[in-house]
Parts: sequence; structure tokens; C-alpha cells
Amino acid sequence: VHERLALAAVFRRPENRPLLTNVLVFLDSNPQHPFVLCSNNAIRIKRDILADPVSAAFHVYHCLQLRTLQLCFGRCRRDYSPLVTALAAMYSSLVYYGELIDIERQAVWSVLEPWCKDLIELCESENGWIADAQPVLRAVAACHEMLLPLQERVDAKQYSASRLELDDAIRETVGLLPLLNPVTQILTMGGDNRLALNPHSGLNAYGCSPRPRPWAITFSSCTASSISEFAFQDADWLRQDLLTHACDGNLDERVDLEQDKIRADLSELFELDSIPGTSVVLVTSGTDAELYAAYFALECMGAPVLNILISSTEIGSGTSHAAGGRHFDECSPLGGKVVRGAAIDGFPCESVEVSIVELRDEDGRLRTQEELNFATIQLVNEAHMQGKKVLLHLLDCSKTGIGGPGLRLVRDLKRANPESLEVVVDAAQARITNHSLHQFLNEDFMVVLSASKFYTGPPFAGALIVPPGLTGYLQRSAQLPSGLGDYSTPLEFAAEWRGTVSAFQSRTNYGLLLRWCAALWEMRAFHSVNPEDSVRTISTFGSNIIDMINNNPDVELVAVPPPHRHYPDKTRHWDQLQSIFTFLVNRPDGAGRVPLNYQQARIVYELLNTDATHLLPIQASDREYELMRKRCHIGQPVRLPGKDGALRIAAGARLVSGVQYDDALGLTPEERLATEIRTAGVIFSKLSVILKYWDHINSIDLSDAVGFQSNQYQF
Repeated sequence: VHERLALAAVFRRPENRPLLTNVLVFLDSNPQHPFVLCSNNAIRIKRDILADPVSAAFHVYHCLQLRTLQLCFGRCRRDYSPLVTALAAMYSSLVYYGELIDIERQAVWSVLEPWCKDLIELCESENGWIADAQPVLRAVAACHEMLLPLQERVDAKQYSASRLELDDAIRETVGLLPLLNPVTQILTMGGDNRLALNPHSGLNAYGCSPRPRPWAITFSSCTASSISEFAFQDADWLRQDLLTHACDGNLDERVDLEQDKIRADLSELFELDSIPGTSVVLVTSGTDAELYAAYFALECMGAPVLNILISSTEIGSGTSHAAGGRHFDECSPLGGKVVRGAAIDGFPCESVEVSIVELRDEDGRLRTQEELNFATIQLVNEAHMQGKKVLLHLLDCSKTGIGGPGLRLVRDLKRANPESLEVVVDAAQARITNHSLHQFLNEDFMVVLSASKFYTGPPFAGALIVPPGLTGYLQRSAQLPSGLGDYSTPLEFAAEWRGTVSAFQSRTNYGLLLRWCAALWEMRAFHSVNPEDSVRTISTFGSNIIDMINNNPDVELVAVPPPHRHYPDKTRHWDQLQSIFTFLVNRPDGAGRVPLNYQQARIVYELLNTDATHLLPIQASDREYELMRKRCHIGQPVRLPGKDGALRIAAGARLVSGVQYDDALGLTPEERLATEIRTAGVIFSKLSVILKYWDHINSIDLSDAVGFQSNQYQF
């Protein structure tokens, strides 16, 4: 029984599940190898390795990758030698090892054979983890006599590979490298530093993971979400399919078709065919989309341009740089290291000025719609008096769920200045129905969307939707600067745009491709829910969250008005509902309580997302230890003027589809929604424990404590 439970725990690891189709597993006492891949879809696992679940997971992953590669190679038209299969599977396993958090790598290292440790040390000696695969693969090939027996029908003693055969096997493996990486690795590629994983926690800057975290409580869709198990499975299946096509030599055609399919799926989900001529440009993030919106405005109107942003604190931190055609991170998705704030090659930054209209005053008070409109009109008029054209942002939904300026004002300004004003809608949160989206596009507004916020897809899957009036002109006349090729490839544009992006290098952003594949799973699930059920779920969840905040003395609601939408009927629509709930956290201070500042809110945010039991004093109760063990991922702190740090809980698409379909939450939608609400309550309970022991926690050096083991698998 113990062995079966241990084996089940290993196979339940999210990264293994997409590799488990039609697998028969046998336990074996054979002391020679940790596993052997047999014929007839069977694998034999050495009993002894189950003593440590982490090291067992490493060997099982190696075994499943070996089997997956045999299946992929078996479906293609050419024959691959067992040596290529062995090299490819070992390479994947080495990358997998490098992705484990520190504590898990230590556990695996302690049981590895010396030859395998030599390979890992070679990987770590390179500039980054396997920065150059050639020497690693040569070392793996030199160990082929240890690897080949894992394929039962290959006798290593009789398989005496010549130097020429080894070189050929290395060359063939190198040709497949991008798709031999584990899907968790690919999902972090083709973005910027925000996707880099912390080696202690396994989480990125958004606090989420490229592998599913089913054990975590997650209401973080206003920032980003860890990938779900179903979406992860779809992404890995796509990787396997692409790998088969790579073996057949027709990968480029398959990738091109997949990119077209993503655009077609988005057009179907958002009903874009009802607005003929609309075009979808795939981008890595909403911030990247700002680069294209700014350049498109320059192309259509000429220079100089005043780019008017809405809010400096409630939009992406790099937006002001991107709005001026400048690098906004120290790493670009495809071009490597860059200088933050430096001009992008070929982008006429000197022709773009960026100005900001704030949503809040210095005390954190929300400015009225009239105040926002007045400030916007003033900037537009001043720009026109100076002979400048205007790119005006309409913020559909900020980090705290507010927006501006008013749609009617923006529409009137556009109609009054058709040759000197363009509009881009920042709807990166994607808390918007098709009707509201169409309102923007019918006014010839560009729209920035992301599948990584409300839709809970993995971080860095964005799109810029270009309306018909701009699409035709840009496809005929625009020539994008070569520097934007650090952010996109020609494949992210429909075929009609290929002349516009002729300066870009022909390559594939596999990370973006797989992230969109995963995101579309979430989007389809959400769009399959009856709109009335979506309204019911978001409304009920929201009212319960507000009650929890109002009834908890440790937190204080930051009130915002509901989104203002324009519908011809009286029916309630889900994008008219509040779905982001912002609150201040009050810490003990003598006899009273004071709100946390931003840095303190940041600490609380990270403690919520990790097992923080090691920070509790010995007198803490069992219930408090249980709560501090929970991993609760919520929205990142946001800076509010005059109030400083505020935290957020958000309803996302996964909440809606889960309530509708996930039987693990309950038998009926009502039971499932009650489960989600009850789970959200755990966040506030853990928060109260943190505040109860605030002084004790702050007496501890948190530099090594915060975020540690926050993504360790829950066996």
C-alpha cells in the first residue's frame, strides 16, 4: 500500500500527467537501473527509488520523457536511432532537474550516480543552465552505455557507437532542442525578466509558476495566475505534436498553421468576424502591445505625437517607457539583454512625448469623471495648439478596477479630430464582454487585451486588436522598425502583414505559442458558460468578498465604483460587475492599528503565498499552524497615493468555469461556488494570523524566509 501511494504521488505531479497516456507501470526489485522502458507501453520502476518522492519524480520524469520521445519518433517518417532517443530524453531530464527548487535539487543530487552528477556539474558550469547544449550533449553521448539499457530492447554492450555515429546523434538532437525542453521551461521563454523563476521558490515575479499549483488558493487574476492542469496538458500535447513535425522536417508549416489557428480562435471567441477587416496581432504582454500602438499612431498620423496615458500607478510599470518606443525591461523577448529606457532601434522616439492623467489625487481620492475628462481635454487641446497629433489612451480597467476617461468623451474627441487623434483602449485586464469590445472597435479604436489577467492564462500572452480603418492602411503603408523584431516574429502577424514586418527575423517564439495554447483552453471554458451563470458567479462571489472585508478589523475596503458600460438593454452583464477587490491591511501599532506601507504589504503578500509555519512562535495553535501552511496567491500590492500599499483579490475566468464544471468543488454549481467562497475566506484567516504575530515575524530575518519552498510539490 505504501509503495502504491508513493507511486501515485509521483505520477500526480502536474508535469508528469500529460505524459501518462496508456502507460502500464510495474514495480521491480531489479537493483541495476532506476527504471526500464519496456515494450507494450509498460515501464518498470525500481522499488528502492520510491523511498524519496523527489528523486523518484526525477527518474519517473526521465522515463516518461523517454517513452514520449519514442512515441513522437515512431509517428514520423524517418528513423531515429536509440542513441538519439537516449540523448534527447537525458537532455530533457537535465533541464527538468535545473528547474527544481533548491531543496528538491538537493534531494535528487543525493541519490544520483556519479556519471549523472558529472553531467549536472557540466550544465551548471555553462553560462546559465545549459546555455550551450553542445558540450552537454557530447558528455551525454559519452555516457550512452549507461543510458541505452534504460531502453530494454537496446543492449549497450553490443551497441558500440563510433565517433561518427555519436556526432550524427548529437547533430540530430541539436536540431530538436527547442522542443526537447520541458514545457515548464518553454513557458518561461520568449518573454522578459518577469518570467524568470526564483530558484528558492520556483515562482516568477508575479508569484506564479509555469507548472500547475493545484494545492494553492488562487484569486490573483488581476496580476497573473499559475497555469491550470488542463491548460498545462494542452500546452504539452502541442509541444509533442510540434516535436513530431520537427522530426518530419515540416515544423515551420505546422507553427504557421498553429499561429493562424490562435488568431482564428480569438476571432471566433470575440466574434470579430462581425467587424470585417479587424486584425489580431499576437504579443507577449500588454506592455509590448504599447510599442505597436505607439508606432501605428505615428504611421497613421505622422509626427510629432503626444501619447496620453491614464494613471502612473494603476497600469503596467513599464508602460510609460513602451509608450515612448523605449525598452521597458533589461531583457527583451527575443533580443536578449537591452538597456531599460533606451530607444528601440529604428523607433523615432524623439517624435513621441508621453504625458499622464492621474486617476487619483495626492491623497488617494478617486478623481471624478468630470475631473478626468477636463484634464484629458486640456492635454489634447494643448497638443493640437503645439502642432502635435495625439494618441489617447482609454483605460478600461486598472489594477484596482477603475478606468477613464469617459467613453463618450473619447468618442467625441476622435470624431472631432479624425486626422490628428488616435485611440488605444487599455483593456489588458480583459474584464470586458464582446459587446463592449465591439463598441471600441466600431469607433476605430485599437484595443490591448491580455489572456493572462481575467482569463487566467499563463503570464505573457497578449494581443493588440487593430480595427478595420487602421488595418488596411498599415498593411499597405507601414514598415515596422527592425528593433521591434526583438519583441515579435513575423508569425505573430497574419499573412497580410508580412510586408509590414519584413525587417523581422524569421524565427519562432515557442514560449508565446504554448502560452497562447494554454490561455485558449481557459478562454474557451469561460465562453462556454451561459452569460447569466457568469453574472451570478461573479456577483455572488464579489458580495461575499466585500462582506468578508467589511467584517474583518484587520483589513479596510478601498471602495471603487462599478464599471460603467453602455448597453442598450436593462440586462446585467458580467463586465458591469466589480471583480477586483482592493483592501488595505492594518497592522498592530501600540493600542491602535495603522495601514501597512507598500514594502510591508509586499512582505504580507509573499508570506501569504508560501508555507510560513517556520515564522510562528511556539505558542501558536494547531489551527494557526494549519493556516500558515496554506499557500494563498492574490493580486500583487499596488501603490495608492496617500495610502501606500494595498492588496487585491480578484474573480477570474477560472472561477466562473470552475463553478460551472469542476466536480471536485462540489456536485452542483451552488456547492462549487460555496466551496470557492469558503476557500477565499482562508486568505483572510491566514492574513489575520500574520498580523497577530506581526511583531514576532518582523523580529526574524525574512531575507531567506519569504518565498522559500513556496512551490514545493505537496506529496
